[in-house]
Amino acid sequence: MIITCVVCRISTGDILNRNYQIDDSNLPPVGVDPDLVLLVPYIPYPVPDYDDRYWLLVINEPSREAIQANNFPVHPSYPMMGQFLITYTTKRRPNDDIFLSIDNAMKNSNLSVMPVDQQLECISLSQAALIKKVNGMAITEEEQASIDSLINKCVKIRQNYDLAKAYKDMVTQGSTPDIDAGWQEE
Repeated sequence: MIITCVVCRISTGDILNRNYQIDDSNLPPVGVDPDLVLLVPYIPYPVPDYDDRYWLLVINEPSREAIQANNFPVHPSYPMMGQFLITYTTKRRPNDDIFLSIDNAMKNSNLSVMPVDQQLECISLSQAALIKKVNGMAITEEEQASIDSLINKCVKIRQNYDLAKAYKDMVTQGSTPDIDAGWQEE
């Protein structure tokens, strides 16, 4: 069976090839440069479940110093080979990245309140009706309904802006609010 190995240079700690293919019947390899070590990747734990809007996935693997020390634990499936241990952790994204995710969630919600293709018509009809009303002219029930609809949409959009501000304040304080919750939508 073909396995994938990581080839490292011991003297420098450099990783030369992360995808070296070798038949497992040829293990351990013979005649390899003594300054090289072939290691079989070992991933004992699954990738953690995380929200990539808040967190970055960090892949941890042997350091340059660890490679130079050339003291690798035995691989559990290939006892004649050392293991190239790979683990995962998460690191919190910078606040500005998280703010961008909050802004995107707010924009998506606002678009559900008032889709782009309806904005011009809704605003224009409501504005015309408001001008008539301000000038003392009678407006129809349909015109009043368009004014009321626009006001309701604007209230929801304002609430979304307020929620985004609250979420950003929470992020600044180190919290992780549920970016998918609480938005006003149509």
